[in-house]
Amino acid sequence: MKESRDCNIVQDLLPNYIEELTKEETNQFVSEHLKECRECSNVLENMEKDLKLEKGKNTEKEVKYIKKFSQKLKKLKVILFIFLVLTLVFLCLTARKMIIIKDINEKASKYINSDNFYEKIINNSGRTITVTEHYSKADKAVLFVNTTFKDNNDIRKLSNYFDGERTNTYIESNEDKIALLDSNGVPSKIMIIGIDYNNDLWTLFQMAAVTSIKNGEHNGKECYILSSGGAQEVYIEKQTGLRIKAKEGTWIDQNGNEVPTIVEYFYEFGKVEDSIFIEPDINQYKIQEKE
Repeated sequence: MKESRDCNIVQDLLPNYIEELTKEETNQFVSEHLKECRECSNVLENMEKDLKLEKGKNTEKEVKYIKKFSQKLKKLKVILFIFLVLTLVFLCLTARKMIIIKDINEKASKYINSDNFYEKIINNSGRTITVTEHYSKADKAVLFVNTTFKDNNDIRKLSNYFDGERTNTYIESNEDKIALLDSNGVPSKIMIIGIDYNNDLWTLFQMAAVTSIKNGEHNGKECYILSSGGAQEVYIEKQTGLRIKAKEGTWIDQNGNEVPTIVEYFYEFGKVEDSIFIEPDINQYKIQEKE
């Protein structure tokens, strides 16, 4: 009975004995018993074999897991590397565009602050051609807007004369000539168009990030072509930083074809004379009372 009881105790202790989790006194007791008991020694051998097989399986699973994790880690590193490279390229390209836009703005600013200039804008948009002419000198300004309707060749003219204090407006069409004196409308002193980001670095970064810039030429002038998606393009003269051409959307012609809306810009500086501010004969117009 004693031997059977000792065997039961030893066999219960064997798992911890194999893992070296038992105390020294327990190890001595188990070792002495194993020397005298063949049955328990066989149980120990079988346990050690099973443990080796189980460890081998676990090791194989661990190796497979490590391999999979290593492969995923490599893919993650590649993705991260590509992301970092693309981010670096994006930042470098954006920085280059920021420099170009800043340079354009600085060149245009000296013209925008001019107190003597002439600007002409031709807008060809589907049914109409609109020619806008703006003269500015010191405190005076005059604005001419002539619109031609292609369908019937009807022409409408609007003239705004600003003498520094008040504006007189003259409107002409095929049917009538109307004058609106001392109106509230004041023609803008500055219509010259460049690129404005309000000297704000964040606005400049956002503008550069979404804008495509490439080199081009228009009417023999070197320019930058700026676009931010869609059918819109702006041609900026490199020398002055001013717009010289723009594509502003599209319109559908009679044949169903998409045709770009083209806007042309022309400028002169320091050549505006006082004679351009002489208003037309008021007697040729019907005066419209202000409401």
